[in-house]
Amino acid sequence: MVPIQKNSRGFTLLELMIVIAIIGILAAIAIPNFLKYRDKAKIAQAVAELKEIQIVIMDFAIDTNLWPGGSLAGIHKPQGVGFEYEDLSTPDMGLTDTDGSYPDWHGPYYTGSFQDPWGNNYFFDEDYTLDGATVAAIGSYGPNGEGLNNYDDDDIVLVLPAE
Repeated sequence: MVPIQKNSRGFTLLELMIVIAIIGILAAIAIPNFLKYRDKAKIAQAVAELKEIQIVIMDFAIDTNLWPGGSLAGIHKPQGVGFEYEDLSTPDMGLTDTDGSYPDWHGPYYTGSFQDPWGNNYFFDEDYTLDGATVAAIGSYGPNGEGLNNYDDDDIVLVLPAE
């Protein structure tokens, strides 16, 4: 009589279920950490782009003595008097092109995108309130994208220097 050999190739259903459970646990741990680091990377990218735009706006202000939008540069307006601009790429802003209203314009000053990593436009606000003071600022509405005078804790803002 020939002995029957047990086929020892492959895995049992129990072994496969254990491996799948372990992979699921590892994924449950790794995915939130990955998303957290991805959000931090987007915030860092927005800060870097805002610093670049801040330099561009200051170069523009040095040449024209005006902020984007045509207000006198370096003058911080009282709250409610200035404007908030959500599209810095238009010719009336003067950073990428000019509508002819900027004396001593030597642009284009910026050829990059004026959109943050979440797909929203960066803003320029002449009368942004920060710690009780009114300042000129540029920023991003952050991950939630809520803005236009509806600022919240996830906004990323850089203050422009006054004269």
